[in-house]
Parts: sequence; structure tokens; C-alpha cells
Amino acid sequence: MKLKPGISGPLRVLVIGRFSSIHTFRFSEELQRQGLDVAALWIGPAKSRPNVRIYHAERSMRLCGVPRTAIFRSLLFVRRAISDFSPDIIHIQDEARFPQWLNLVCPPNILRAYTSWGHNPGLKNVSSFRRGLAKMDLLTSDAPDVLDEITSLAPRASHEIVRFGADLDLFHPGPPDDTILAQYRLDPNGMYVISPRSLRPIYNQLTLIRALPPVVERFPNLQLILKHHHVENYGDSSDYETQVRNEAKRLKLWDRVVRVDHIPYSHQCHLYRLCRAAVSIPLEDAFPSTIFEAMASGCPLVVSNDRSYEGVIMDGTNSVSISPTDTAALSRALLRILSDSDFAEALRTNALETVTEKGDFKKEIKRLIRTYQVLSS
Repeated sequence: MKLKPGISGPLRVLVIGRFSSIHTFRFSEELQRQGLDVAALWIGPAKSRPNVRIYHAERSMRLCGVPRTAIFRSLLFVRRAISDFSPDIIHIQDEARFPQWLNLVCPPNILRAYTSWGHNPGLKNVSSFRRGLAKMDLLTSDAPDVLDEITSLAPRASHEIVRFGADLDLFHPGPPDDTILAQYRLDPNGMYVISPRSLRPIYNQLTLIRALPPVVERFPNLQLILKHHHVENYGDSSDYETQVRNEAKRLKLWDRVVRVDHIPYSHQCHLYRLCRAAVSIPLEDAFPSTIFEAMASGCPLVVSNDRSYEGVIMDGTNSVSISPTDTAALSRALLRILSDSDFAEALRTNALETVTEKGDFKKEIKRLIRTYQVLSS
């Protein structure tokens, strides 16, 4: 085995991933809460950092301003962090640069893991990424089809589904906090539907806008919450928001749209509790935490019939599943949820059972830690 002889005490895990990504934050902090010794590393801009030991280089890694030295200096930075922290495991969070870099700077006795949080089949054709993944000891993802995209590149690695679930200490049914709702000018007695995903073309809010006219005709007080535009993270977000706004104005719906920018994680459950339905209909997806968070908060879901959701989403039982571009199907789904209280309550009840069984983030990380321990024994 690759484990360093004489290890005692908690496993030491170096998490590598973007400090702008909630995956890196929640993953690192939950490992630490469950007793591991955790550090996080990132090379690039970041407004905030996970609450663990940090290795972060935000500025250019060039030597003396020479562009060709950036990778070399980055490698030195990673090597020094590894030497300083002395991890037992390095776990990369969906960052294609680092698997090959570890081939150059990682001692052979340190276990390596890589997590893919979404579809990126083009990476299979990148030779440096292929070489890096070939040395991995563990591959994980939140959906089987995403994991299948990379398993052939790491023939000796263990494979495991680790779902990016909900923090059930935060996300659970109950009344929303009126003081938090007031911060976003939301009416505790209002009728709302929420789109919980970032405003990006892949997340398909245009279909939601186009599905609303017959729903609004039946429920004239209905409002739509659009959240998380992430302009700084995604280059396609700002232009897409303009398209969404223009379409809503064309359909005379813009005055019903409530725009909420990125909000604290602890506030999100209150928006789900307020809303009568959540609509997440991406054109393509892995398995987002927003599904489990809405389920845990008691908010009925309309979701895409995406293959990544297989094994969790049960159409008509714990959610309503539609083709993501089927405007009429979305209108019918929302009308049924809003008008049939027994159906909406059944969705809530079954969704709570689903998230307890398959979407509890703490349980998922606990299971991953057991895998770490097996690989390290």
C-alpha cells in the first residue's frame, strides 16, 4: 500500500479546488468537522476562503514577470504546501490542471483522489489530464454517468458516488424567518416559485419564463424568484440575464420577477420554505445540491428528466420530472402543484424520505472517510 508507515492520529487531507466554489468550501469544512486534519489549496483569485488551514496564491505565479515561468512557480508552490502540510491524501475538486501537476510534485506514498462535479467529456482528449488521472487512487462524482466519463482514465482507482447533499441541520421543513425574508423584500404571505440555479443558458430559465403565462392567469398573485447570477464566475451569465429580462418583459411578466443575488448559505432554506415550488430544469446537469436542499426544506420540485438524476428522482412521487424544453409540461406541473394541495404534500413527504436516505451531506462525507480509511490501511 502507498500509506506512509507509522501514521497516527486523524488522516490529513489536502483539498485542492476553487475558493469561489461552494464544493470546495463545504467539502473541506465537513471533512474537518468530522475529525480529519484538513487544509485547502488554490491558485487564483478568491474573495473568501474555507474555514480550514489555507494555502492560497491569488496573484500571478510568474517569476520576475516572465510568463513562461508561471507553471514552474505554481509547481513550486504546490510542492511546498505538500511538504509543509504532509498530507496522507490529496483530493482534487474538479480542477483539470492539478492531476498532472501532482505527477511532478507529489511523493508516491500520498494517496490521490479526484472528484468530477459535472459533465466535461472533452477532458478525456487532453493528454495531460489523462496522464494525471491515470495515477489516481480514488475517483468520485455525484452522478453515475459523470463518473463513467472518467473511470476508464484511471484503471487502478477505486470509484465511488458521493452526492453533494444538503446540510440537514440547516435545511429542514418549517416556517421561514420573516426577518430574513425582509432583507430580500419578500412577503411572508406571498405566493412564490423559485429558480434556485445560477442565471446561465444551461440552466434554462427562459423555459420557465415562457411557461408562466397560463400559471399566472390561474394564480394572478404569483411571483418568481430568480437568484444567483454569478457574473464574476461565469462569462455567459450577464448576457443571459438580459435575455431572460427581455423575454419576461415581452410576456409582461417582469414586474413579477424578484431578483436575488448570491445570498448566504444559511438563508437559502428560508427561500425554499417560503416558495410553493422550485423549478430546476437544466439542459444538462450532474446532481446539484439544490435538489436535495429544496427536498429537505419541504419545497415541491419540478426538475429535468436528466439521466444524472436516475436513482433519486421519481416522477410524480418525490418530484415532477419533465423534458427541460417542454414549456407546456412545465405549465401543467406548476398548475398541479399549486392547485392540488394533496399532491404537493405527497411530494414533500416522499422528498423528505429521499433526502434522508440519499442526500444527507454529512452521511455522504462519513462514507467517503471510510473509503479513505480503507485505501489507507
